Amino acid sequence: MLGPVILAASRSDRMRRFISAAPGTKQVVDRFIAGETVDQVVRVIEDAADKGLEVTLDVVGEDITTPEQAAAARDAYLELVDRLKDLGLGTRAEMSVKLSMFGQSLDGGHELALANVRPVVEAAAAIGTTVTLDAED
Repeated sequence: MLGPVILAASRSDRMRRFISAAPGTKQVVDRFIAGETVDQVVRVIEDAADKGLEVTLDVVGEDITTPEQAAAARDAYLELVDRLKDLGLGTRAEMSVKLSMFGQSLDGGHELALANVRPVVEAAAAIGTTVTLDAED
């Protein structure tokens, strides 16, 4: 019952900013959301690696409604892989992907999702990063 409400709230930039900054939720957000840009996320990955830790990366936003959003998800993951490669951090970070974010629930979804996720998996494998399928539905 709360799922649709939470998804609707997640589409609102105003709501996202409010929840991210609210005193009761800021610590939780800061602990589990490394950043909103690749540069912010990479700094957290570097810090974790310096401490001997490994991380799991998950681009948030699986509630997509167009093939263009699915392609943008693919590109976001590919940008992360490129940055991990440049920094030599491929073996320190694992990626979690939701096929729904790559277009699985859209028309022609299985083929679309496969076409979008394949380059991510191939690029990740090339730098030693594991990709895990995450299924929310």
